[in-house]
Amino acid sequence: MILASVNFSILGSTAVAPDFRTAVNSLLGAYGLPRLKDTPGFRLYDDYDIGCAFDYPKAWVLRPNRERRGVYISDFNTADKASLEVFDKREQDDLTTAVIAKHSNPAAETGGDARLLLPEQKRIKSNQETIDGQGYLYLAYPSETVTRSGYQIQRKNFTVAAVRNNTVYTLNVRWVVHKQRWRAWPRNS
Repeated sequence: MILASVNFSILGSTAVAPDFRTAVNSLLGAYGLPRLKDTPGFRLYDDYDIGCAFDYPKAWVLRPNRERRGVYISDFNTADKASLEVFDKREQDDLTTAVIAKHSNPAAETGGDARLLLPEQKRIKSNQETIDGQGYLYLAYPSETVTRSGYQIQRKNFTVAAVRNNTVYTLNVRWVVHKQRWRAWPRNS
């Protein structure tokens, strides 16, 4: 089993390395080959340096964000992903707008040329709660990106954000919306 000894850092994972099945499925999926059954259950992400913890599906692959603090967790078979972003809160910024911009438009910070179409304000659903003295902002909203190659990708997003010591911690889960356009079949006459 030479593959069992592969260093999982080639997948870009951090201290939380994927299990063997997840690593193999990522490679098989990249070539469009049949995959093994996904690993069931959840894995804990707990980073003392960043200061937060959460669970994510074991079948997903965790990668560090090389441009800024945080991580990406992806299911490479479905394009579903989650991301943790950590950034300083500026006084003049509206928290909702700052959080949505951070998760929806990473290309703006890295110099990419993908275009982001932010949701209209009326399409953003928000709720605020305080749990154990910590305030949380919950957001649900659609987003749309036009890639460099011209593909228009629509996603649904669910985000939770918290501010602690003037630092924003936000976790976003997003999935691609697959719209099927049904056409009426011609009637047989």
